[in-house]
This record gives sequence, structure tokens and C-alpha cells, in this order.
Amino acid sequence: MKRKGLLFVGLTILICMLSLCFIACNEEPHVHEYKRQTSETMHWLKCDCGDIKDFNLHSGGTATEEERATCEVCNSEYGTTLNHTHNFNKQEVKETYLKSKATCEEKAEYYYSCSCGAVSTETFEYGEVISCNYLEGVCEWCSEPEPSSTKGLTFTLINNDLEYEVSRYNGSSTEVYIASTHNGKPVTSIGSFAFYSCRSLTSVTIGNSVTSIGGRAFFSCDSLISVIIGNSVTSIGDWAFYYCDSLTSIIVDANNLVYKSIDGNLYSKNGKELIQYAIGKTTTSFSIPDSVTSIGSFAFYNCDSLTSVTIGNSVTSIGYCAFSSCNSLTSIEIPDGVTSIGSSAFYYCDLLTNIIIPDSVTSIGSSAFSNCISLKSVTIGNSVTSIGDHAFYDCESLQTIEIPNSVTSIGCDAFYGCSILRSITFGGTSSQWNSLSVGYYGKVICSDGTING
Repeated sequence: MKRKGLLFVGLTILICMLSLCFIACNEEPHVHEYKRQTSETMHWLKCDCGDIKDFNLHSGGTATEEERATCEVCNSEYGTTLNHTHNFNKQEVKETYLKSKATCEEKAEYYYSCSCGAVSTETFEYGEVISCNYLEGVCEWCSEPEPSSTKGLTFTLINNDLEYEVSRYNGSSTEVYIASTHNGKPVTSIGSFAFYSCRSLTSVTIGNSVTSIGGRAFFSCDSLISVIIGNSVTSIGDWAFYYCDSLTSIIVDANNLVYKSIDGNLYSKNGKELIQYAIGKTTTSFSIPDSVTSIGSFAFYNCDSLTSVTIGNSVTSIGYCAFSSCNSLTSIEIPDGVTSIGSSAFYYCDLLTNIIIPDSVTSIGSSAFSNCISLKSVTIGNSVTSIGDHAFYDCESLQTIEIPNSVTSIGCDAFYGCSILRSITFGGTSSQWNSLSVGYYGKVICSDGTING
């Protein structure tokens, strides 16, 4: 009985061994996938199964005074740099090398550095001194009291409380200076309507930290004569100098990258846009430089002195309200090249008597010549396709107007209030005119006959 038991155990073991052999014979062989491994001095290949091969020291490459050698097999840096002698001849204006910031008395000071990054104990100056920074009415650096030209300014923290904006002026001084800093933080913005209706104000100097001047910032400062704009301003909002009737000089720092001034007028840096004419000038005529391609919105708005303006041959667009309310303007020649006349461009030009719109123009904006009460004749070029709403509204002296057959759209009440306009000469046919639905019921002389209103 005992023998039979041993025999059974032996047979069981034998069967298990045969089964394992069968399984092993049917498994696929392992294929090694080696990945590069490195240390400070060596590199090798290792498979996920643990197998390792090709142990070698790093080799090749050339060390310099600044960089270690790079192994030509695995691209790892190894070894040490060559012996290096510092040469502190680099002047880098970086926070890393800043010793002291600029103040109202001293320029910023930086440490000399080596090409390897090491820092010297010797320093150099950079830039210019900056405006005083007043804390409770006294400069924190020179201890001078705050002058009256900076008093009355209200500052508001912006940009996560990192910067200040001039939000309002309530002072009585005729001159205002906007410093670059306030309470140790930069002043970067002049808010919309900040100097609204400051009627005693005659001059403003804007510090070099200011980057933006808000829309209508100096609205209705009718005694403002001069504005000096710093080198960092990159944005001037719409109508910033609206109704500044005494303004004769806008000066822009020569280092400003966005704007410049020519003869006291404001232009884009490349000279292609005339942004603001200093409307307080007393000269009666003005020639727009040939570099200008666009006349900005409100550029000449409410300029009472100009009687004639010559527009340069490069101008292609006349902006919104560009010459609106120029009450002394009697003549203006629109050159070939202009393609669009903006809305209200010549609105309320009381003394303008005639207009010839060249063939290059394709559209006349709404109210473009509205309330030009002295306008007697208008000739419209052959490329105009649209005349906007109220384009010649209340032109009560308008007697004749020639409209080419290129016009396919005439806006609402385009000729409303033209009380002595007895006829329109239209280059198209009667049916073309009737399709325009202009709301004009006087005589229209068409190419194929006359329509009696």
C-alpha cells in the first residue's frame, strides 16, 4: 500500500515536469529592446528585462572655458571646463545685474559681468534720472516738496495694483506734470475724461512711464495750449483732444516708437496718418504732407482759423468728422487717390461753396456734407457707387449736383432740406433713377429723358 502511494506521487511529479517542458517549448523567445543609460562618467544600454551591455566611458568632444565636453556617442556633457579667467567687460541691462534703480538724482546702476555669467564688483550707469516720487507730498529720494504742477491729480491702482492711472484732475494750476511714478509704482495710464473740462489748464507734460492716453482725456480743455507726450505712449484714445480750441503745440518725444510731431501736429510714427491738427493755430492755410495716406477722425474738428486745406496726393481716406465744424473753410481740393469720404467728414463747414469729388472715390459717407449751408454745386466722380444717409442734408444753398450712373445706392434723406435744389443731373436712365428710391421729388435730368417730380 505504501509503495502504491509513492508510485502515484512520482507519476504526478513526472506529469508536471512534462507539462512545464511543453509550455516552455511553445513560448516565443524574448527580443531585447535596449535604451541608452548615462551617468556622470559612463554610458551603456539596458533592456527592460534587466539585461545590460556596452559599458563605456564618455569620450570625444572638446571642453572650453565656459562649457564641458559633449560625448560624441550619447551627447551627454562630462568632465570639467577649462581653466577660465574672468573678463568683466560686459554691460548687460538685466535685473540680475541691477545694483540700484534710477532716482530723481541718480541714473540706474548695474554691475559689469563676465561672459560666463560671473558678476563684478565694478558698476556702470545706464539711462537717465527719472521724476521725483512723492510720498505724502515729499520726494522719497531728494526730499523736495511736491510742486503745485503735480497736485490735484487723483491716482487709481490698476493691473492687479501694480500700476497707477491718472483718473481725475481737480487742481487749479495752469500747468500739470504727470510724473513717472507715484507711491513707488509706475504711472502708466491717463484715464478717459481724466482732465474733462479743466478750463484753466494751459500745458500738460506726460512722463515717460505713461503708455496710454484714454479717449476724451482732455475733452473740452479749451485753454490748453501745449501738450508734451513722453517716449512710452503707444495708445491715444478717440477724441483725446476734442474741443481743445486753444491747442497750438503737440510735442512727442523723439524716442517714441508709435507717434511723432511735425510742426506741432500729431502724426503716426511712419507719417502715414495725420492724427490731430493743433486747432488753436491761427494760420489760415495748411498743406497735408505727401507722406500722409489717411486723415484721422476729428483731425481738424472745430478748427476755426483754416480757410483752405491742400490734401497731399497720397491720401486715400478722409476719416469720420475729419473737417467737421471747420467754420472758416471755404475751399478744399480732394485729390485723385482718395477712395472714401467718411461719415460727417465735412459736416457743418458753413462757408464751403463747391466740391468736386474725383473719380477715385467710391463712397460718400452718411452726413458727409450735411449742413454745409453755403455749398452751391457738387460734382461726383464716375466711381462713386454709394451716397450715404443725409449726405447733403440741409445744404440749403445747393443748386446743382451731378450724379454718375455708377451710383447704385443713395441713402435716406440724402438731399432733405436742399430747398433751392431744382434739378439733379443723373448719368443713368430713368429706370435706374427710379430704382434708387432716394426720396427726392424734384426734377431729374437722366440720360434718356427728364423726370419731373
